[in-house]
Amino acid sequence: MSRHLVTASPDDLPEILEPDVELVQLDFRADGACARFAEALLVPGYFEEAAFVMDPRQPLARHGAVPAVLREAPGSVEWCLQVDWIAGAFATLFDVRRLGLRLSHVRRPMCPRFHIDRVPCRVITTFAGAGTEWIPESEVDAATLARAPAELPPDAAPLRPQGRIRQLPRGSLGFFKGSGCDDARVRGVVHRSPPCAEPRLVMTLDLLA
Repeated sequence: MSRHLVTASPDDLPEILEPDVELVQLDFRADGACARFAEALLVPGYFEEAAFVMDPRQPLARHGAVPAVLREAPGSVEWCLQVDWIAGAFATLFDVRRLGLRLSHVRRPMCPRFHIDRVPCRVITTFAGAGTEWIPESEVDAATLARAPAELPPDAAPLRPQGRIRQLPRGSLGFFKGSGCDDARVRGVVHRSPPCAEPRLVMTLDLLA
């Protein structure tokens, strides 16, 4: 059975490499500049989505693929520095030189049903709005999770008795293992976008090579 770790110390991040760890949640203190950055991007009609490949060894602020709308938003310098740290930590843990970054202004749940990502590991963080919801493996009803979407209500939660849904706090980092993890002892984190109408600014980082 897999386990998860909630911590405020970056020194604990290597726990995600342990075969039985499905998720490490790193709780960050809220950053005022990053909050201003998020508020600016959530102004209606200002920003939709940006996706690009980044080299975590290069400062994001000087990355040619970063759209002007991100570089020019208030708080962008501080946001880039925070992403540099996150990307550097993620790349170092998994020994990769390229990451896929996606930043999205979300107006409705992107992935409203509980699911497991088909990746080895993914970082998810919400800069504004409600955070990603997830369920520990020990509390997942596997039979419900395996049923076809058409057989279940859209908001169905695959919970065992006494199980409960967790939520990643705004600003915290979630290192989520997926079904592509090499170790068979970890199935991958069951999670979904929160079922709310509140606009969100969500970033994901994926391992490339």
